[in-house]
Amino acid sequence: RTDAGIITLNSGGGGGSSLIATLTEGASRSLVITDRDKNIENDNSITITVPLNSSVAFPIGTQIFFTKKFETLTIAGAGGVTVNSVGGLLELGRLNCGASLLKVDSDEWNLIGELV
Repeated sequence: RTDAGIITLNSGGGGGSSLIATLTEGASRSLVITDRDKNIENDNSITITVPLNSSVAFPIGTQIFFTKKFETLTIAGAGGVTVNSVGGLLELGRLNCGASLLKVDSDEWNLIGELV
């Protein structure tokens, strides 16, 4: 990690890397378009709300990553947004675990990761 909060990942193949910025959040909030392809970490117990497509038009295929760094990190859909997950679980599990949110339709997302 650099001082600017940028993590460089080596693709492991023919050279090249991608940059994923990490945002640290201490208060609950809704996702914004600039969260696309970012990693969101929490330094307080927070809920991240997925907004309606009519409010924030993320392209289908958008991924947003999450890393739990404090007690509670919960993902919630705004009214009319479906967040699919195994067993309907929406809270990240143990400290330092991760999850990924993938937009699959206009107001539908898949949440994949260590959830409780």
